[in-house]
Amino acid sequence: MKRFPEGISGGQIRQELEKDGLKPEDQTHLDRRKRDLKKWFVIRKKLSTATIDGKKRTVVLYQYAGKRKGVTDEGQIGIKLRAEVIHSAHGRCKMCVAAWYQNMALS
Repeated sequence: MKRFPEGISGGQIRQELEKDGLKPEDQTHLDRRKRDLKKWFVIRKKLSTATIDGKKRTVVLYQYAGKRKGVTDEGQIGIKLRAEVIHSAHGRCKMCVAAWYQNMALS
């Protein structure tokens, strides 16, 4: 994104990665990785119009705006905290409990 100060679309990011040798099948989690960047960097989004296959399309351009002063999310939950949460929930997360209630209602 730093190489494209005017902004770069998701499709252009994929094309650039292909130029660098990353096959499309290796880009399956690209959107998630793009979202993860927001934890550490300020990424601006702006709408733009581009002509794709002869048709005008609205595309989102991503612009690098610098490093975040405070990291909003360090990433994954530590194993100790995860164990404490599962223990306090008696081995079930809220999603599991909701699924259990739904199954009971269907019975």
